[in-house]
Amino acid sequence: MKRIVFIFLFLLSSQVNANILIRLFPYCSYQVIDQIMFNVTHHLELDKERHCAVSCQLALRCPAEEVVVVGLYKELRDIFLPGDPELDDLKADWRGMRFSLRGQAKTDNMCLELCTLKP
Repeated sequence: MKRIVFIFLFLLSSQVNANILIRLFPYCSYQVIDQIMFNVTHHLELDKERHCAVSCQLALRCPAEEVVVVGLYKELRDIFLPGDPELDDLKADWRGMRFSLRGQAKTDNMCLELCTLKP
């Protein structure tokens, strides 16, 4: 599974221009991620629900491109450090981000509620 995720991320990154990567440095996310992670881990136990809620809450505060980059960074980190990279984690990230972008979630609590519901 780690090989599949690595190949997927490598192919994705090889299609991205270096200038775009510089613009996508997740500066906004970097500033708020600790607060969001504390909030989400305090309220949710399931991994996919956490991925969903973190992405949703990040998308309330930061550009969507950054939220995607943060999710990809997390899975890359799981490949090279002790972790369990999964494509389902990226799907959960995308699900949470969509809640925010579509206006279904307007607050952190709405993100928590929507991410605990079955898809």
